[in-house]
Amino acid sequence: MFAKLAWGNIRKSLGDFSVYFLTVVLGITVFYAFNAVGDLVPEGGTEARTALVLVVSIASYLVTVVLGFLIVYANGFLLRRRKREFGLYMALGMQTRHVALISLIESMVVGGASLAVGVIAGWLLSQGLANLGSHMFNTGFVGVVGFSVPALMGTLAVFGAVFVVSAVYGAVVVSRTKLIDLMAAERRGQTIRLRSLPIASLLFVVAVALITTAYHLLLKVGITPDKPEFMASTVLVCAGTWLLFYSAAGFLLRVGQLAKPLYLRGIRMFTLRQLNARINSATATMAVVSMTLFFAITSVCGGIGITNALNESQKTITPYDATISSGWVVGGAGEVHSTRSDEAVAWARAHDWDMAAVVDAELRAVGQMGLDSLAKRSAQVNLMFSGEQPVTFGDVTLSSGKSLTESLRELGLLERAGEMPLSFACLSQVNALLELQGAEQLTLEPGSAAVVCNSGLTSSAWQNAVSSGATVPLGGRDLHLTRMLTASLSNSYVPMNTGTVVVRDDEMPEGMIVAQTVLNLQLHSEATQAALTEAQETVRGGAAQRDAERVTPWPDYQTVTRHDVEEQGFGIRGVVAFLAIYLGFSLVVSCAGMLAIQQLTEADDNTHRYNLLRKLGVRERAIAGSLGAQVCVYFLFPLIVAVCHTLCAMQAVAVIVRLFGGFDIGATALVATGSFALVYGCYMLVTWLSARSLTRERGLEGQRV
Repeated sequence: MFAKLAWGNIRKSLGDFSVYFLTVVLGITVFYAFNAVGDLVPEGGTEARTALVLVVSIASYLVTVVLGFLIVYANGFLLRRRKREFGLYMALGMQTRHVALISLIESMVVGGASLAVGVIAGWLLSQGLANLGSHMFNTGFVGVVGFSVPALMGTLAVFGAVFVVSAVYGAVVVSRTKLIDLMAAERRGQTIRLRSLPIASLLFVVAVALITTAYHLLLKVGITPDKPEFMASTVLVCAGTWLLFYSAAGFLLRVGQLAKPLYLRGIRMFTLRQLNARINSATATMAVVSMTLFFAITSVCGGIGITNALNESQKTITPYDATISSGWVVGGAGEVHSTRSDEAVAWARAHDWDMAAVVDAELRAVGQMGLDSLAKRSAQVNLMFSGEQPVTFGDVTLSSGKSLTESLRELGLLERAGEMPLSFACLSQVNALLELQGAEQLTLEPGSAAVVCNSGLTSSAWQNAVSSGATVPLGGRDLHLTRMLTASLSNSYVPMNTGTVVVRDDEMPEGMIVAQTVLNLQLHSEATQAALTEAQETVRGGAAQRDAERVTPWPDYQTVTRHDVEEQGFGIRGVVAFLAIYLGFSLVVSCAGMLAIQQLTEADDNTHRYNLLRKLGVRERAIAGSLGAQVCVYFLFPLIVAVCHTLCAMQAVAVIVRLFGGFDIGATALVATGSFALVYGCYMLVTWLSARSLTRERGLEGQRV
């Protein structure tokens, strides 16, 4: 009997369960799909798949807590919505435990249906994610993939536990509530904290000032947690956001009252006052939702930005099949410090820094094939500093009199760039590298220089320097920068060449200090990359073996093949993209669900007001329009504030993303905001329809009474 009664209640209260059902289904869909990716992506021989599984598993703990809280919160709304009905059961003689049992059955039935629909939707979503992951990890398109049993078991375990806890909690609450409380549950009114409209307007202006100051501090120092300005910016934006929502409703009401022809038309007066009461009584919720949305959008924009930057820079950072490099000195604060022994430096100088000969000799010494058996072509470049007190970025002077450092600071980049030493390279060696990668040769007139750069941190500043006729001091004379070349002098995992000045060989002064030797190779085939890596591992097999078998005093060197860079790039792109979308989407669903539930709660609390409007002759269309306006403002206000925060924060995040390559903030923000707006639109529509149905239902009840 109780099961039949619970099933009947669910069928006649589908509108009440719609937001709850949508939220739970979306949560289960995302949870299953992302946890299934690790099992569905084929083995690709890389560590990226393992890293993805680990990161998604860790993120799932946070997602579980967030979605678990949301489900309990949503179930609380359903419970509150049904309290009067449960009180009626008890008034008719039903025992408390039986009412609690009905509530438990209803929760379990809806939870079971949500699980079934969510898992099916999750399986469909996992097909696309698995193929996306396969593409990122370079394992190819896999078509339709199977079902992940571990992900299914994890989903059933997590959400089954959440449903049980939520249902038991609801049953306990019903069983411990007095009959008079159940019958009077719908009579609670709203509490308006701020009634003075002039004060609200003043506080609104203060809130805008706080947020503007926070933006200014963030753009000034960037994302630097160790600086007090960054911490001050964080505190100010949080305080300003809370104060904005605390005062915004009164401010908007005050502005609306000034436009009396609009304010007094129809039931706009009622709508504005309802908004004032709702936003004012839910300040904390809207502020938390807005900041959570800000975090979600920023995470997704940053993740997509890094992924796009890596995609764009993948080809430019690996123009060679392999790069072998050795560092000799490090530079900083206008000084250079040697990292190698005097014996090694003297030996390398005596042998004209010929790295190819060293590598070939060491390979043959341990019984490996020679370098010519692995590489069909090679070219070397020596990156040099101008002396023990090297030329720095700050020494580059624009025609306007500004330094390159000032130009970088104006762009919000590299605040201490003036202390970074500039590296120099000979024109003949750079041209040999350009020939190796099939690029156009570089020509320089006497007294001129070029700069080679592939880092997004400094490329725009160097371009400005070239356009502004900048000069670089070297060997007692000023060389005019005439060209900037976007190219890579070596393979690297990220575009990290912030600028190498290219000088004619006959104008390179004596006494230059070799900072790094770079040997680039074009191998005979892709299979040779693995052979080269294996040979290098044999040469550098262990400290004792290395020291005993050294044929030259040349120091250790690092080998980076195109395969190494691509493999790591696949891993970074996959992990960052999946993690950003997973967390971002989960947080947005939680925020939208929380706003929807609170809106329905407010609508339920104010049904007597809508009933009064009906008695006064207001048409249903006008009431529905008022509800729609309230729902739109309630949903869009936190989203608009979050987007404003994101647009500011992404200016600072862009500096970090530039480490990985180019960054298009407009495109990434548009994609992320559009995706979130779609979820928001679904929730707004469902919330409006449910609120309209709820107030209409209660209105009919009032008319019958």
